[in-house]
Amino acid sequence: MRIFFGILLAFFLSGCSTVTAITHCCRSTDHFIVHSDDDRVLYEPGGKAFADVVVAAMPDAVERIERAQYLPFAEPDKVRVYVCATREGFRDLTGRDVRAIVMHKLFLSPRLMETPERVPAYLAHELSHLHLKGHMEWYDFYTLPFWFFEGLATFASGGGGAQRVSRSEAVAAIKDGRHFLPNEKGSFLFSKGPSRWGLKHHMFYHQAMLFMEYLKDVDESSYRKFLLSIKDGSNVGDACKSSYGKDLMAMWHSFVSTL
Repeated sequence: MRIFFGILLAFFLSGCSTVTAITHCCRSTDHFIVHSDDDRVLYEPGGKAFADVVVAAMPDAVERIERAQYLPFAEPDKVRVYVCATREGFRDLTGRDVRAIVMHKLFLSPRLMETPERVPAYLAHELSHLHLKGHMEWYDFYTLPFWFFEGLATFASGGGGAQRVSRSEAVAAIKDGRHFLPNEKGSFLFSKGPSRWGLKHHMFYHQAMLFMEYLKDVDESSYRKFLLSIKDGSNVGDACKSSYGKDLMAMWHSFVSTL
């Protein structure tokens, strides 16, 4: 049940139909080959060179996410990364032509090899999603506010997924009023993503990352409590109030004032 709803939500957020979601989730990954140097990485025939880059990045990426999110992976023996050999193969398995996606499994597209130096950050970003997923009840995970879900992953990965926008560009947009507003609770069906705020994905991710960075900089012990409370089932608004003694919008306005 958790896998089914996860796949439906992933495709809903990306604009794909339910029929498409079900069709793609049923595609077999039996043809993927387990990498001889790291059994957490599997690759399609023809994708060995890409998989080698991922294998080299895996140890640091896993360690980075566990450190940033204050917990080891819930089931480390079940962490798997599926490396696709072609964009067509990735699209057949996921229904998308993006660089990476976490559905019931974590898939990487060879589009990432257009900028191989960014593979470690993108990998860590997606592992952040996988890490959260393993520590939360399915409904709590799939109703996280989109800004938190992506802001944490971007922050924890050191900017993965937001590389096209500089810090100064993100700050300038916020100061100019072109920014998202953090909602306390997400919705299974109506997520407030980048398009809701008229933002490109990388701009949205970078702004959300800066807010997460601020929350940590204010007081790391409060930030740690904030993250762990969410993983224990608190919604983001309640976790913020119990951790910082202020509501989420008060923390947002404090953040904006620092810019």
